[in-house]
Amino acid sequence: MTSARLEASALSLAYDGRVIVGDLSLAIPAGRVTAIIGPNGCGKSTLLRGFGRLLPPAAGEVLLDGVPLARLGHREIARRIALLPQAPSAPSGLTVLELVARGRTPHQRWYDRFSREDERIVREALAATRLDDLADAPLDELSGGQRQRAWISLTLAQQTETILLDEPTTYLDVAHQLEVLELVRSLNRTSGRTIVMVLHDLSLAARYADWLIAMRDGAVVAAGEPSEIATPETLQRVFGIRSALVADPDGGAPHVLPLGLPV
Repeated sequence: MTSARLEASALSLAYDGRVIVGDLSLAIPAGRVTAIIGPNGCGKSTLLRGFGRLLPPAAGEVLLDGVPLARLGHREIARRIALLPQAPSAPSGLTVLELVARGRTPHQRWYDRFSREDERIVREALAATRLDDLADAPLDELSGGQRQRAWISLTLAQQTETILLDEPTTYLDVAHQLEVLELVRSLNRTSGRTIVMVLHDLSLAARYADWLIAMRDGAVVAAGEPSEIATPETLQRVFGIRSALVADPDGGAPHVLPLGLPV
């Protein structure tokens, strides 16, 4: 595993006093795509919110390049970590360009004007997500896949080293899921950004991620490369299902075939 950019050290996260993630320690490899998998309610999204400091630790800490997030200001974190929630919302009538331009906010003071450099960065973000021709289109009129690409474009305009994506394929059909995940992998390969995403589809996680973290009941069951984690034994421990694996003909990643619940 390459050196860690994000780390959790004895981390506990809670809502209204109820611990969701408890005493968890793990490292996110820098410059790679990591997928967090696990059953509903296991703490995947909660952990992602903790990594983005949207949820302060009940105990322990999150470190970014060895520095506790608690020591960093909100603006500094926003310059280094971008978090795209599961169901982002924007004001009605906002255009794609206006949405993506909001990614420059952490780099501006209240008195700053939108500069030529900001304009260049926003245009590059639109180009990277293939939205140049839709820059002036209202966000409300885009397809689900196009809309998700616009939100990812916003995170690119933020110019962070790390991007956190909470279920970026939710509510998308298969074609748009592949479109978004191909984009995520391409962004990682071309820019070297560290990307962490929560996914439900095990086969897509194994295909598009370099590193998998499997969670259950607020704890990490296993972490490693897809070939190490996507095994019948681990999947039964995590999801309580029987499964078989076949090699993906396009690249050889493990493809999961659910066989049902244990007899």
